[in-house]
Amino acid sequence: MDCDFCSVSAFNGLRYRRRPPSDVLDELETITQDLIFFVDDNIIGYGKRSRASALELFKGMVDRGINKHWFCQASINVADDEEILHWAAKSGCRMIFLGIEAEDIEALSEVNKKLNIKRGGADAYEQIFERIHQSGIAVLGAFIFGMDQDTPEKLMHRAQFMLDSSVDVMQATALTPLPGTRLFAQLKEQGRLLYTNFPEDWDHYNLTEVVFRPKQMEPEEFSAVMRECLKKIYDPAVLKTKARQTLKCTGRWDATEFAYQSNKNYRSIATAESTFS
Repeated sequence: MDCDFCSVSAFNGLRYRRRPPSDVLDELETITQDLIFFVDDNIIGYGKRSRASALELFKGMVDRGINKHWFCQASINVADDEEILHWAAKSGCRMIFLGIEAEDIEALSEVNKKLNIKRGGADAYEQIFERIHQSGIAVLGAFIFGMDQDTPEKLMHRAQFMLDSSVDVMQATALTPLPGTRLFAQLKEQGRLLYTNFPEDWDHYNLTEVVFRPKQMEPEEFSAVMRECLKKIYDPAVLKTKARQTLKCTGRWDATEFAYQSNKNYRSIATAESTFS
């Protein structure tokens, strides 16, 4: 919740606030769309009260007959709770966004990803993905490229990890020092920001462009390696293979379609002319 690159905690503060589940359920009953995204960085929150609220929400959707397909964001400990996953799936959850960020402990330590570090990084990820899949829910794994310890070889290794893992949807973004984050303050102090003519230059801070000088490579090399990684990750044949894997792991056509279309959307962004230019 307090990662160095995270703008959410910088903007909203570190205190977790929840709406009463009954209010959320009332609002859901007014929404006509079938597809819902819960804009909440961690839908299960932290602690017993947050868990109870999430469970009340999921069960309430079932009890009220709120028939939606939905996806959300959560921390990796969502996989520890079989009851939560059961009711999430029963209420229409088809995909969960997880901030994986990196496969190795060194990179996770650099961005202060404490929970992932505690779980052991890559060694624990497959078990986490498997537990979520068993509930019929697909996994969107978000990965970051460009930490200070990253080299071209490590970036390619991260891309290969994404391909080899059972994660269903692959999000790959360049590390971006958003305003208000510790990362922005650090890189500004070090004189490593490439674009500082604000407010005009905020347009570059879009998670796709290289906006700072990495430690282990030149910005141009970082961009070139990213392009190669994205070509591998979002190859159409790869996306079809991932879709078959999702169907096998979740046993659900709707979760598979959800994941496949999400990957296609990310491919469209990655292949846009401006991406990593």
